[in-house]
Amino acid sequence: MGLLQNMQGGQGAPQAGQQAGDDPMQKALMEMLGATLMGDGGEAVASRIGAGEDKIQGVAEAVGSGIYTILKQARDAGRSVPAKNIVKALYEGCREMLTAGKIDDADSKIDALARALQHLVQMDQQADVIDDQILAEAGQLLQQIVAKMEEAEAGGQAPATQQPAPQPQEAA
Repeated sequence: MGLLQNMQGGQGAPQAGQQAGDDPMQKALMEMLGATLMGDGGEAVASRIGAGEDKIQGVAEAVGSGIYTILKQARDAGRSVPAKNIVKALYEGCREMLTAGKIDDADSKIDALARALQHLVQMDQQADVIDDQILAEAGQLLQQIVAKMEEAEAGGQAPATQQPAPQPQEAA
């Protein structure tokens, strides 16, 4: 549950659980996010939200919904969360759940991250919680991350590596 604590600035999940008791939807979202983070890689969440066997959609919706709920709580407390932190939380949440579900390919991670941000934006359209400028910055950051991940995958190196990958020269 470190992801929840990081987004809330070190306040533990019990506070989120106490506040969630007032809103059944919020409580369900927090339960789904918690269950997913505990290790099924999105399978239970996917079935609960009607996504069938699409674990990536289950992960994306659970992460997007959970982050949205946390951002709503932050707004209600008078706090603003920068786009960098939102994207980092989306990335970490997707990565943790996909790893728990033994889905390790880069394409699935990119797909889940993009779907999670898309779900977050869709939720925000219903109840304008997140500043539009912050959402735009988050979208730009996401595009940069995706480009780096695709570049690293094409070059055969890990995304954290900063050096360009040597290009193999094959004789035709």
